[in-house]
Amino acid sequence: MNSNPAITAPSGRKAWVDAGKGISMLLVVLFHCEIYNPAGNSDISALFNFFRMPFFFFLSGYVFTRNHLAFSFRSKIKQIARGIVWPYFVFTFLILIPKSLLNGSPVSEGIRLILIGQASWFIVSLGTAQVIFACLLRLTKRQSVLIAAMLISLGLGYIVKEAHPESLPFYFDRSLIVVFFFGLGFFYRLYESQVLRCFKISRLHLLLTAVLYFGLTLLDMRFLHTVSAFNTYVYINFPLFLLYAIIGIVMMTQFTQALPMPRALRYIGRNSLIYYYLNGGSAKIVYILLGPILVCGQSLSLPYAILATLLSSLLLSAVAWFIRHYCPLLTGDKEAFNRMARKLHCNIRF
Repeated sequence: MNSNPAITAPSGRKAWVDAGKGISMLLVVLFHCEIYNPAGNSDISALFNFFRMPFFFFLSGYVFTRNHLAFSFRSKIKQIARGIVWPYFVFTFLILIPKSLLNGSPVSEGIRLILIGQASWFIVSLGTAQVIFACLLRLTKRQSVLIAAMLISLGLGYIVKEAHPESLPFYFDRSLIVVFFFGLGFFYRLYESQVLRCFKISRLHLLLTAVLYFGLTLLDMRFLHTVSAFNTYVYINFPLFLLYAIIGIVMMTQFTQALPMPRALRYIGRNSLIYYYLNGGSAKIVYILLGPILVCGQSLSLPYAILATLLSSLLLSAVAWFIRHYCPLLTGDKEAFNRMARKLHCNIRF
């Protein structure tokens, strides 16, 4: 098996990374389709709880910088502002009124949550973790210091959550945990070739890792009831969550490189933030459309959720295509921002 991950021409993007992000987002869509399922929650997404978000954070750390020794703090902050902060405000305000109507909550409360960075925990935590890691790289390039900072951030994240179960503004408590997984991806890229020489990508290794992960997960669901750090206000068996998450990351890294990944997954990965912002609304729309057509009981909750996931993904793909072609500025597209800067005669390049 070739241990060198496929490169997607001509952009130089790694196909396995895009596919991995796509899988994470598809599992997010499944998760929300289960939550809103009128036939009941089948809980199948619980099998993926431990790696669904950590794997995405790991991949984000992997692509954070091509060369940490030549890291540009200014360029990275511009990238975060363009690619995360700007879309956060654009999409949260775009869906503000529909979300308020669907959830029965006041618009003023939605605005308050947007301004204090609590309108989307995943995006805000990802952006905050990137800023923290960028600051670390600006201060030092020493790997030992970066590793120590990752571990300190992990410990602080645990302590803060234990002391203050309610989420902090800008989800700072969760962001501290994200820094750890983000750093794992960063260091994996640094030592990828060495790791692959010792632990080659193969279907056998994938099978063994999958048996280990799902075996431990099923046993835990039966006896220990560990909860993902990103799905709870109170940590339960936090060390076990870390163990399962790391095994899940190893499994998914094997999976996305050992097997051919469909183009559809890579497309979802390239448009992952659009999918994340809009997947809850798309799930509700799909169930509204399916409601008059299908009547099912608890025994059919799983196929109903899977059908909704597929339909929701198709809807999101169409929306992502439209936005990318006709409103790329909404997503923080680099070229769209550069064109806007030229039109406004601003002396800035993104």
